[in-house]
Amino acid sequence: MSQSNLSGPLAITDALIVGGTIGGGDITGTGLIASGGTITVGTQHWTYAASAPAAGVWNAGDVVFATAPAAGEPVGWSCTVGGEPGTWLGFGTL
Repeated sequence: MSQSNLSGPLAITDALIVGGTIGGGDITGTGLIASGGTITVGTQHWTYAASAPAAGVWNAGDVVFATAPAAGEPVGWSCTVGGEPGTWLGFGTL
């Protein structure tokens, strides 16, 4: 296996798909996909938005981070029951 070193930001304009290990084991799993601000590992998604999702199909354990968290507001939301759009609870109130 070859290794590439990068000293600076890495910009990917479409998608990064990894079927193994990144960073000496820091991120592992089959099917790591990062595209459009969303990271997916297996069936779990991490993304960002102004509020909890009101549409789309989501899995329990998916996380949406707030784009502009403010005092008294959550840092993000976690999907506790998968579905369309699922059940979302805020976490990390500032």
